[in-house]
Amino acid sequence: MRKLLLKVLAAALLCSFWSGCSHEVGIRRATAAERRAYSSEQISGDELSVETLNLLGNYSLTELLDQDPDRLISELNKLFMREPRVRFLTALADVALYSGRRSSSRDRDVAIRYYLNAAMYAVAYFDLCDGRASSYDPTGLRMMLIYNEAASELFDYLSSRRLLDKSGYELSCVLGGKVRFEEPCYDLPVGREQIRNILLCADYRPQNLTHASRHFGIGAPLIIGIRQGKNGVGFAENQTIPGTFVIKFRMREAKLWGDFSAQVNIIHPGKTSTVDVGRRRLPLEQDLSTPLAYMVKDPPLINFINYTRLPGASQEMQGLYRLGPPDDARIPVVLVHGLLSDTRTWLQMVNTLQSDEDIARNYQFWGFSYSSGNPIFYSAWQLRKALLRERERMVAEKRPTEKFDRMVIVGHSMGGLLTRLVISSSGNAIANTAGRGKLEAALRRFSPEERRTIDEVIKFEPLPFVHRVVFIATPHRGSQLAQTWIARVGASLIQIPKDMIRRNRIMLEAVLGDNIAAKTGLYITGVDNLDPDSNALKMLNSLPMADGLIIHSIIGNTDGGGIPGGSDGVVPYSSSHIDHVKSELVVKSGHSAQREPLAIQEIRRILLEHLKQFPDSAITPPLLLPVANPREGDAR
Repeated sequence: MRKLLLKVLAAALLCSFWSGCSHEVGIRRATAAERRAYSSEQISGDELSVETLNLLGNYSLTELLDQDPDRLISELNKLFMREPRVRFLTALADVALYSGRRSSSRDRDVAIRYYLNAAMYAVAYFDLCDGRASSYDPTGLRMMLIYNEAASELFDYLSSRRLLDKSGYELSCVLGGKVRFEEPCYDLPVGREQIRNILLCADYRPQNLTHASRHFGIGAPLIIGIRQGKNGVGFAENQTIPGTFVIKFRMREAKLWGDFSAQVNIIHPGKTSTVDVGRRRLPLEQDLSTPLAYMVKDPPLINFINYTRLPGASQEMQGLYRLGPPDDARIPVVLVHGLLSDTRTWLQMVNTLQSDEDIARNYQFWGFSYSSGNPIFYSAWQLRKALLRERERMVAEKRPTEKFDRMVIVGHSMGGLLTRLVISSSGNAIANTAGRGKLEAALRRFSPEERRTIDEVIKFEPLPFVHRVVFIATPHRGSQLAQTWIARVGASLIQIPKDMIRRNRIMLEAVLGDNIAAKTGLYITGVDNLDPDSNALKMLNSLPMADGLIIHSIIGNTDGGGIPGGSDGVVPYSSSHIDHVKSELVVKSGHSAQREPLAIQEIRRILLEHLKQFPDSAITPPLLLPVANPREGDAR
């Protein structure tokens, strides 16, 4: 028991040291007040606007607000029909939202009538203004906020009654009319059969995200859960995509009672940034952060410690996955995590980068998941095979490969070593080390299928479609931490599958000598490969990388940014630094440099630089403002 506890403690210490102990992205349920504030942060509390209060006072209608809101709405509607002015319409929307809030805790069916009217009045406002309102008029902003809060409540109501996919049902309005709902429109990059669930962003709050990727507009932002696809690169575990809920009304001009029709629209912001509401095209409300944070709401089925410790038991979790909808018109950025890590390590970076218009328009983010307990040459083979298989599938399906062939790979820590192996040439390195006769003799001890696998693992050329790579905190020359007792005990916990142990032992004997297996013990895991004395690491560093490839380095230093030297607490600068790179940035950081804002901005710079290589890239021209000449200023 004592020995087991020691091993568990060692694994925990290894995890804390190597992962950098930085705050993980998370999510929590919003309070009732936070939910309301999500859609209407600029509508203070339960109060009406000053303009609405003035109007009610001018027409002696104030007392009806709490005594008889239906009659108040009727009186305001009469005023509008007699004199169709915007001020009456905005008062109607304001009063309807106020009444919906007041009724929601008592009778939801009554409250939903008010919310329905509030959304209708807001749409009528945009129809009536028809673009004539001043750009400085805050009324339009208020109407959008009223619409958004009402839309959130309507979504919640329809979802709870399982009506989002239905048509032909009716909801009652305040003045007695009916709104009949047509067939809903799902404008999403996946089919309805792939949708797992749809939730309101307003019900959740991301935690520990350094960037809020949200764009103001009209609609209620959604979290759309996606099921795994059957073909090609699947989605990440618990994958979500953003959506926006919009109700489009078919109303007769200047008539706000009677029967209408409406349509539920669920729109993916990646497909459009605007939406037609009535006769107006308005910006679409977007929340990209909350859906991303929701992905980590639940702990994974097998945590990353067990994922490292039990590579054989986690085969189904290994491979390429998408962090968004598939799009052959966007360049893949493949993110390869490090030791004791998983998808979560990239969420901070993806969240920030996806808010950049040029990045979102030109790139799609993929991840590669693997058990970091496996030897690095084996994991690199898995990565190489997955990328080659995906390109072969695209060719077979006659899909365009132009953007795929501009791929960028970003590797953190051990993931950088895997990345290096997919851009390097093995040549005859292993055969020369072992001696060709010994290698051939060793290979004869394997089945034909095993020989094919081994051949692919030890013989490889740079992938031609990878154009640029970024190494982040990569231990090119290993880490002294891998030589500590913590790492040794941690490595002893890794249960490599027996067939891999047999293959590795035979190859080690062939390459390094007959008795090497007994001498090296467990030198066959990913942790062992990080030892500066590891023969696998030495061999990796001897392999030439592809000519013409553009390489960047981002290195952490706990002593400060811009200081070549020191260490990120796990990997020293002397190990992370390599010569002949296009750029090298040292940021003040622990080992989890990929989560640091300045490192993320460096990735953004690199991706934008990558786009400039290709004339057909959609890049927004910079806004250049005139800068006063300092000397002229001094003269004046």
